[in-house]
Amino acid sequence: MTFTTRRFIAVAVAAGALAVPGTAAAEGGTSTPPPSTAPAVHCDWSLDGPTPDGGFVFSNQAGDAGCISVVQRDVTLRLYSVQLTPGWTYTVTSDGERTNSRVEVRFENPATGQRIDARIEFGKTWIR
Repeated sequence: MTFTTRRFIAVAVAAGALAVPGTAAAEGGTSTPPPSTAPAVHCDWSLDGPTPDGGFVFSNQAGDAGCISVVQRDVTLRLYSVQLTPGWTYTVTSDGERTNSRVEVRFENPATGQRIDARIEFGKTWIR
């Protein structure tokens, strides 16, 4: 192979590499991280049950986002814990000052745009 042929091939390969679209980060923008491939966190119902202070913990699966656990003491419901699948976030949306009979949590996955809302009240639970 002559020097001219090798130089032509090198220039052709470089031009081809530049013609392939790059990521947004390579173009000076920001890129969205890929969705997590971690398996969804599931509730460990063996942790549910009575608490030393007379309460009772119960859990609900919030889809792929994870698990929400609530503690009931007398006529009060409070958020006990949240176990999240990697890549998900949560926000407590209920107002504990106004009501003590409802727990509301919004789960969001910024990478995929998914959202799951959970509301737990006495006698009914809704997760969607």
